[in-house]
Amino acid sequence: MLFTDTSHSISGNNTWLNLTITCATARVITFEAAKTQTIGSGGYCLLNGAVGQLLTLTSSTTTAWIFAVNALATYDFAYLSVSYSNATGRECETAFSTAGTGNTNWSFGTAGVYIWDGGGTGNLATTAGNWEGGVAPGVTSSVQFSSASVKNCTWNIVSTTGNITIYSDYTGTLSFGTDAVFNNLDIQGGTVTCGAYTIRTLLAFSQSGGVFTAPAAGDQLTISGNFTHSAGTWTHNSSLVVFNGTAQAITGNTTWSSLTKSVTTADTLTFAAASIQTVVGNLTLAGAAGQLLSLVSGTPGSYWYLTMTSPAVKTSLTYLSVTDGNASGSDAAYKPINPSSSANGGNTVDWFLAGAFPAMAVMRNGIFYTNPNLKYCYIINGEGEIAMSQGNYNV
Repeated sequence: MLFTDTSHSISGNNTWLNLTITCATARVITFEAAKTQTIGSGGYCLLNGAVGQLLTLTSSTTTAWIFAVNALATYDFAYLSVSYSNATGRECETAFSTAGTGNTNWSFGTAGVYIWDGGGTGNLATTAGNWEGGVAPGVTSSVQFSSASVKNCTWNIVSTTGNITIYSDYTGTLSFGTDAVFNNLDIQGGTVTCGAYTIRTLLAFSQSGGVFTAPAAGDQLTISGNFTHSAGTWTHNSSLVVFNGTAQAITGNTTWSSLTKSVTTADTLTFAAASIQTVVGNLTLAGAAGQLLSLVSGTPGSYWYLTMTSPAVKTSLTYLSVTDGNASGSDAAYKPINPSSSANGGNTVDWFLAGAFPAMAVMRNGIFYTNPNLKYCYIINGEGEIAMSQGNYNV
């Protein structure tokens, strides 16, 4: 359905397969309050104003109109002024737009969300014509790739923040042509190739579909937030992946070439229960004296799995507290994992030497490390007294 009037009112509950409302001169579309406009599965919705000429979407009263965009529909929103709208189907992102009052589940952003439409010459991200609205994103911009264009993109913007979202209906390839930093990298479809560049996510890395190829050997992927690999193809590409945030979590089964998390202040790395982390290169998991790195399950009492297979290398495994860890799937040469200066937090398999038991406290290099999963540790002090204490103690 194409609306071309200067202004228009839409009443009742409606389901649209193709809804297009555009303007070169500012116009207002009024939706009946409390009624639902649905963009169905496989549908497409284009809502575009123009530079300095916004398309206003509002309600007939101060009660919100309801906008339900199906997860399998695609949309292209830009140069809008939206008010009293509840986007119940999924979050609606719009570029170069103004947020009015009374909105729910709309995303405007300081610089808007830039939508790849591939309309320009070549494949570079810096080419303005390749983006909806004819403006290229900046170093802090958020962008999305969808069926609006399946054209391949070469990312040549030295990003410092912002988000990249690649929807499941994008079938092109996003290739990096420079080092880049993002808040979130969300891969639901398409193909992402990092090449010989270092990529960092400040918040989260998430892959639920598509194909991801990590940076080449000699470069690295740095993750400062949580990592989720629930579906799709992950290729380690002999790269180093560094986890450098605090209280991080790893979800999903993933094969790593080289994996590193090293801390100087006590921290916890949580693995989803039943998830399998397979390492075929260098593995570094390290705390520090008096500052253990705790490796735990997301569901206490349920195993998380570490599998080390040739030619993996135990580069540095030290000052750890391991709970619910199961390394039974590792090659015989790697079992037990046997990290140095570490505590068995309990319910572990092939992590510690045979006969090792969940310690109330262990002493390494003159320091008692208490089991963080036990509330108290009984220690006989130098005066022959018994004290109930927690923490680590010099002796």
